[in-house]
Amino acid sequence: MALDNKKTYAALFLLLLFVFIINVVSLTDGHDWGDDFASFISAAKSIAEGTMDEFISINKYRVKNSTLWIGPVDGEWGTCLLLSPVYHVFGLDVHAMKIYLVFFFSLSLLSLFLLLRDKLDNLQSLLLTAVLGFNPWFFEFKDHISSDMPYLFFSLATLLLIQRFIISDKIWINKSTSYFLLGFFMFFSSFTRPFGFLLVPTLLCAQFFHNRGTLRNFIFSDRIKFMPYIIFFVLNAASVWFFSSEDITGGEYGHLNKLFNEIRLSSIIMNIKYYIVLPARYFPYLFVKYSVFGLGYDKIHLILYLIMLFFVVSGMIRNRKDDYMYIWYVLFNLVLVIIFPPRAPWYVMPIFPFFIYFLFAGLKGISLSLDLSDKVRFTNINAAYLFCIGLILISFVYMLHTAYKSIIFNKSGQVVDGPYSPDSVEMFNYIKKNTNKDDAIIFHKPRAMTLYTDRKSFAMDHFTFTPDKAYDSDAKYIVIAKKKYIDFDLRFDDFQGKLECEFENNSFYLCDLKKNRSR
Repeated sequence: MALDNKKTYAALFLLLLFVFIINVVSLTDGHDWGDDFASFISAAKSIAEGTMDEFISINKYRVKNSTLWIGPVDGEWGTCLLLSPVYHVFGLDVHAMKIYLVFFFSLSLLSLFLLLRDKLDNLQSLLLTAVLGFNPWFFEFKDHISSDMPYLFFSLATLLLIQRFIISDKIWINKSTSYFLLGFFMFFSSFTRPFGFLLVPTLLCAQFFHNRGTLRNFIFSDRIKFMPYIIFFVLNAASVWFFSSEDITGGEYGHLNKLFNEIRLSSIIMNIKYYIVLPARYFPYLFVKYSVFGLGYDKIHLILYLIMLFFVVSGMIRNRKDDYMYIWYVLFNLVLVIIFPPRAPWYVMPIFPFFIYFLFAGLKGISLSLDLSDKVRFTNINAAYLFCIGLILISFVYMLHTAYKSIIFNKSGQVVDGPYSPDSVEMFNYIKKNTNKDDAIIFHKPRAMTLYTDRKSFAMDHFTFTPDKAYDSDAKYIVIAKKKYIDFDLRFDDFQGKLECEFENNSFYLCDLKKNRSR
């Protein structure tokens, strides 16, 4: 079925509007204990209030004194810069910030549609955009203040500009304007998340393979093509000078320093195992957790994923001549996440749209026939369309169900377990009223402690902890959660029952380390 442009853009507008609304109404009150969000908000606050040096100083203190890795000294400044106007207008309103980031997801869908429309017809582009828009995994990210959605938008928008300006030769206004815009979007992608620098080799590959010439001709012909790289590096140098007190590696406590120090063959092998089956985690959102033919649901999800992976690879092989930019971008990202020691699903979020795209390309070659009765027959049904429509319908039901549960949850007056729970608010308020501003506090989520109490904080882990380490540290207080969130979290038993507390509620102990040591 062909769609004209007018109907297509009307359908796209309705899709983007619905995705935005369903995400916003299903936002839950409060925030979880992720702690990264506190760093983004603190950095946005420091930009809005002109206190970036103080923010970096507090972060240096936290990283230097913590016995486990608690983020870099500098923030991912691009996202923080985007959040700073929201903080300036609404203050510490996480709900407003969540809505703002949902808007970037809608912009990501728009960028994806325009990217796909250069490759597919209107209907196919809409279907794949809807698959991403209704994806349950992306739906879960709406409740987290992070760089995921802004980075997804800027990376997809940059790929769109590369596709338009370089591969399709569709220059906007003139080459100088187009290439400046491309360089700026490349910069802001990396400014939002360091992984954005992968767009630089992606652009290089797109230019080289599009020209199909020799390396000499590529270097010496039409030198204006190097303008995006110049803009990228000049803006990055300016951002390092303006936003960071560290060198480009992040200094002693930066991301790149950690990366190079912790690369191990064992971590690379573990990363390969982790990422190769990661997309199989999408299925638990969509299918009931029952066993079939004696197979557990986790094995069924893995089998389905392996079947899908076959068609993804098939689609990449089939489209390798036309979609080389997508393939290079996917490969660059996979190589980096495999080398990069930490493992997390959001690191591969930017390449998930291309997983769906190549899966669609692999399935397009399969046609099915369906006989419902003697009079109702469907012939030559494209498997790719069936897959998209089926996935959209299942995901749509899931989103409605989740939105309904979120609305009921909020109406009940409940708050997500985190810094906005009643016990957490009580603990933070006690600290603000009964401690000095220069007192340091040991807490398993130090960035949240700093954000909500304006006190310096750092973390100690359970496995290397001894009471003497706490007593000898710079901290005056320690807050221990009664609930263990991860294995690294301190327990009250780590002090071997020799700790007296001056504050306690259902969730936390707060103890004065200096008084306990003198007992």
